[in-house]
Amino acid sequence: MKISIITDIEGVTGSVWGGYALPKSGELPYFTECMTAEIDAVVRTLQSEGVRNIDIYEAHTLQPGVLPKNVHIRRSMDSLKGSDALFFVGQHGAAGVWNAVLAHTMNSHSIYAMRMNKMLCGELTLGAAHAGALGIPTVFVSGEYQTGREAKRNLPPPFEFVCDEIGFSNHSAICRPFAALRGELVEKTKRALTHIGKTKPFDVGAVRLAIKMRYQGISAALLRLPFVRREGDWLIIETENAVEAWNAYLLIVIARDFWNFKCDPTSAVNAYKASLKL
Repeated sequence: MKISIITDIEGVTGSVWGGYALPKSGELPYFTECMTAEIDAVVRTLQSEGVRNIDIYEAHTLQPGVLPKNVHIRRSMDSLKGSDALFFVGQHGAAGVWNAVLAHTMNSHSIYAMRMNKMLCGELTLGAAHAGALGIPTVFVSGEYQTGREAKRNLPPPFEFVCDEIGFSNHSAICRPFAALRGELVEKTKRALTHIGKTKPFDVGAVRLAIKMRYQGISAALLRLPFVRREGDWLIIETENAVEAWNAYLLIVIARDFWNFKCDPTSAVNAYKASLKL
């Protein structure tokens, strides 16, 4: 059996100042330790239940030398292929959500809100749909309270949710002590494995992403891409499936500074086509 885990840092208990701001805040080692501890609890429970093939898609750097050596750290969503189920650890609320700690959807500086096929879409929904297009169900989610609400709205049941913290604002929350959290992580990891074969993959079919940017200048630059159009205040991207949607959205996210400088978009378009193997 193969289990894939998508990790994040902004949704783990105690994280209230932000993954992107952690180096400036000086708290990066502490939050990295918290994130690693939560992932470690899930990984070791999976191994105790007989899972031998575990891939981690690492959104932030883990504390070195803590996790078992036979756990594979990946930097590409291609690692999801062949998985029996997907776990999320440390997820945060989507951009545009109130009372969510560090709410953002991959790009906290430029993205105001995003919808996928009319669903409010955060990184959880985007990643689960990517896995769903590959036939992989999402059976476990841990993170900030608003992530659980997003999962309940969008993902097929059954799945397990562990609430790490409850947000009051972008930088304040009630945080659960890890000593209390660990037991629930272990219990619900075991329970999540029983959902494999019962939970349907979150396959949304053709995707319509509606993205609202914070700044008009970036929106105007992105409209130079041939696969982006405008409807009122929203940028629209339409793809055949969620894997293609992930690639298109990732291009927009990582090219923020590129578009600000108004460079020729040819290289970005070619990169997008290459990612789709056109």
